Amino acid sequence: MVAAPYSRRLGVAVFAGSDLLHYAVKTFRLPRTERSVRSETSAQINRLFDEFRPARLMIKKLSRRQVSSSNQQAVIEQLSTDATAARIPIAEISFDKAKRDLSLAGSAVTNAEAFLTLMRSYPELERFGRFRNRHQKEYYVPVLTAIAIGRSRFPAL
Repeated sequence: MVAAPYSRRLGVAVFAGSDLLHYAVKTFRLPRTERSVRSETSAQINRLFDEFRPARLMIKKLSRRQVSSSNQQAVIEQLSTDATAARIPIAEISFDKAKRDLSLAGSAVTNAEAFLTLMRSYPELERFGRFRNRHQKEYYVPVLTAIAIGRSRFPAL
């Protein structure tokens, strides 16, 4: 299972090997307080733990800019707390590393190139291929990031 926290949303993806079983976006309700974000994160992740019984939780490492967000820190802390309570090992990976792993050349690629690679592996994601506006981009990037991180762990299909 992979969780990708962003300031307004949490992207999640569940894999069995390289098979994508589930993906979703959780939008945090307003007002986004540290307490409400923790509560919503806990409810979402524990539902997924119960349903899928993951062997590991991979968490997207926060970027330098994101580290300053108390809400994003709260999401990471809550994910860690809930995974520890459920005895699920935790690993962190940066989105940049995941994008490099998805690249055939092993070099840095853009978000768009990484997402295109995902759509070749998972045709059901094609509907997320073109963001028509900023709102769609803000909504879909967290889940596509979670899928990219999960996918980067497996060789090409």
